[in-house]
Amino acid sequence: MDGKELKAFSKLDVSHNIGYVAQKPFIFDGSIRENLLYACQALLAPNGEHSGDLPKRADILKVIEAVGLADDILRIGLNTLIAEGKHPDLATRLVELRKTFHERWGAELRDVVDFFDEDRFLYYANIAQNITFGDPRRPEYEVERLAENRTFRDFLQRFGLIEPLLELGSEVARQTVYLLRDIEEDEFFFEMSPIRRDEFRRYVAIVDRWERFGRDRLTRTDNNAILLLALRFVPSIHKMAALSIDLENRILAARIQFMKEMSGRHQEAFAFFRPTEYLYTQNLMENILFGHPKVDQFQAIEKVQHRVVDLLKERELLDEVLDVGLDFQVGSMGERLSGGQKQKIALARVLLKNPRIIILDEATASLDNTSQARIQELFNSELRSKCTLIAVVHRLEMVLNYDLIAVMKAGKVVEMGRYEELMQRKGLFYELAHGSV
Repeated sequence: MDGKELKAFSKLDVSHNIGYVAQKPFIFDGSIRENLLYACQALLAPNGEHSGDLPKRADILKVIEAVGLADDILRIGLNTLIAEGKHPDLATRLVELRKTFHERWGAELRDVVDFFDEDRFLYYANIAQNITFGDPRRPEYEVERLAENRTFRDFLQRFGLIEPLLELGSEVARQTVYLLRDIEEDEFFFEMSPIRRDEFRRYVAIVDRWERFGRDRLTRTDNNAILLLALRFVPSIHKMAALSIDLENRILAARIQFMKEMSGRHQEAFAFFRPTEYLYTQNLMENILFGHPKVDQFQAIEKVQHRVVDLLKERELLDEVLDVGLDFQVGSMGERLSGGQKQKIALARVLLKNPRIIILDEATASLDNTSQARIQELFNSELRSKCTLIAVVHRLEMVLNYDLIAVMKAGKVVEMGRYEELMQRKGLFYELAHGSV
C-alpha cells in the first residue's frame, strides 16, 4: 500500500482502508441494517466517538438500490408485522392508503385477494378466523388452544357448531391419514394439510380408535384434537374435505354475535378486522389490501404487488416500508437469507464503508447473470477513480474494463496487462478466453 509492505501498517490502518467481500460472506445474527452498518461501526474511534458520521437512511437506501437489494428488502418489509406502538405514523398512513387502494382497484382485484368482509366467508382464512373475524391478542384464544377454551366451546355449543365442526375435523383426519400414511416421512405433503408431520402418528391412532370402536369411545382429548383440525382448516388450501354451504352460513351467523360478545366482555382478547383500524396481527401487505392474497393466483399476485408499490411511491411511503424491511432479523449466519441476498448485503456493506481499497473474492458468484452485470456496471461507473478495486474472478468477461489483469497458474503470476494486450499476446489468457485450456 503506497509503496509500503502491508505488515508495516497497523491493523487499524488496514481495517480502515481495506474493504473485503468474500465468495461466501459472513452474515451475523441481527438485522439487515446492523449487517450493513457493521463495517462502518468498526470505524468508531477507541473513545467511542465516530471517526466519521454513520450513513444516514437515505445513503443506505441508495446503496441497496445500487446493488439490486431494494426489491428483496421491499418484499421483506411488506411481509413484516410491526409491533403495536412502533411506526405509528406509518400505520396511520397505511390505513389511509387502504381506502385509496380499494377505491381504485378493489373491484378489479376481487378474484386475486380474499378481502376481509364482515358479511362474507373467507376461503383463504382458517375456520377459527372465520368465526372470530379477527386474530387473538391473548394466549388462551390462540388457535392451538381454542379447542380447550371453555368460553369458546360454550359459544360453539350455543350456536350448534360443535357437531358439524367435529364432523369436518374427523373427515380431515381420516382423509389425511389415508393419503399420507405411506409417505409420512416426506415433509412436502404436509404443507397442504392442517395436520403437522410431528403430530401425524397421534392422528393415526385417533382414526384407528374411531374406526375400531366408534366415536363414543374417543376421549375428550381425542375430540379436542379433532376440533382443532376443523379450526385450522383453510378451505382454499386443504382440499381433503369439503365445507358445506350450511356450515358456512352458520359460521357467518355466529360471527356477528361472537364479535358483539367479545367486544363487550373481553374487548382486549381479539383484534377484529375493522376497515378503519390498523391490524397489528397482519403484515403490511395484508393491511394495505385488508385481506389475504390468494396464494394459488401466482401471476395475478404480481399485479397486486405492482399496484401496491405504485401507490406507496405516489404517497412517498416506499422508503418507510424499506426502513421496516431493514429491521428484518436474518437469523444465525444469515440462515433466513438466500445466497444471493447475503452477497448483496456484503457488497452494500463495503460500499457504505467506502474504503480506499476494495478486494472482491468471487464476490458475485451467487448472483444471476443480470445481477452480476449490474454490479459490474456499478463498479465501472461509480468506483472508477475513487478507489482501488482488486477482483478475483473466473468469468473472463468481467475483467474487460480493468486497468490491469494478472493471470495466475500454479500459484504464480504468468501474465499481466490490459485485456487487449493479453489477447494480442495469445498466451494463457488468450487460451482461457477461447476455451482451449
